[in-house]
Amino acid sequence: MTVSHMFPDEVDLVLETPGAWGETSVSVDKNIPCRIEYGNRLVRNAEGEQVVSHALIFFNPKQIIKQTTKIRISGDSYDHPIIKIAKPKDMKKEHHQEVDIR
Repeated sequence: MTVSHMFPDEVDLVLETPGAWGETSVSVDKNIPCRIEYGNRLVRNAEGEQVVSHALIFFNPKQIIKQTTKIRISGDSYDHPIIKIAKPKDMKKEHHQEVDIR
């Protein structure tokens, strides 16, 4: 199975970094392969609060994603904040990353 079959969708990853003088620099990684599964579900965020996730996105385990990263899905009017990042693994290695978004 090739990566394109496992991750048929693409998103942009948006990272805003505050500068020393109060300005914000924005970097965008475009066309990152993933698989998007839409649907509402109740999850716990980084603070332990229960919130509603509107989609679960699967990424390659080597993709660098931070809690402060926002996800831009084509066709949406805003960048989705990340609720939770999970990295399931078996006895040997991580298989993928699961990212819940609002």
